[in-house]
Amino acid sequence: MDTYLLRQPADALGTPGPTGFPDPGELTDGGLTLRPLAAHDWQVVRDEHNDEESLRWDFFGEAFGDDVARQRAAQARREWRSGRAARFVMVDAATGEGAGVI
Repeated sequence: MDTYLLRQPADALGTPGPTGFPDPGELTDGGLTLRPLAAHDWQVVRDEHNDEESLRWDFFGEAFGDDVARQRAAQARREWRSGRAARFVMVDAATGEGAGVI
């Protein structure tokens, strides 16, 4: 895989960088609710990543420990604000339990 590092030209330093995504609030159909992933969702991140099927398709096939899951969940907000990634947690609307991450 080729990797490229792209920089703005020196004369473009005054131009604004990427902007974050707008806050969608919660999106629901009454059965499933989607909301932006937050740091407190680390257990959902861990459990979904450590699922047998997820590990099968992961680049490295290694399970997340609690610390890695906490780190991934915590950086979701920063990625959202920068416009780099929009990660959502799927929540069972009836129980409030996290069902996965998209």
